[in-house]
Amino acid sequence: MIAGKDGLVGVISAETAYYLERYLNVSELRVRARGRNPRVAQELLDLREVAMSYRPSLPSPETETVFEPVGAESERWLTAAQVADRMGISERRVTMACRDEEVDARKVGGRWFVSPQGLEDWVAARAARREDVA
Repeated sequence: MIAGKDGLVGVISAETAYYLERYLNVSELRVRARGRNPRVAQELLDLREVAMSYRPSLPSPETETVFEPVGAESERWLTAAQVADRMGISERRVTMACRDEEVDARKVGGRWFVSPQGLEDWVAARAARREDVA
């Protein structure tokens, strides 16, 4: 929602928020606004959360990328740093796994986010590989 001086002016869809976050690097703007204008920083943070509520689905050869909402029952996605902390590995390793599609992740505003289910699947796959080696 975009609020004007005289009240509600418009609404931004999660898909639009996703595009703003992904292509205009809104996170960087939010960081710059943090100390200067807390209200703007908070609204940009809200925009980021809306952007994270959508994820691109896999495109079919005939169509462009479509965005689907993540259901309300889904959990919050984790940053690469949070995943690294939980797993006891480097953030670089997590980022490489995201880039190499070893884990269900999305890049928004230059940062990787991992789905909770993707993390669970990745941990299980890593454990299975360790058992195969042993």
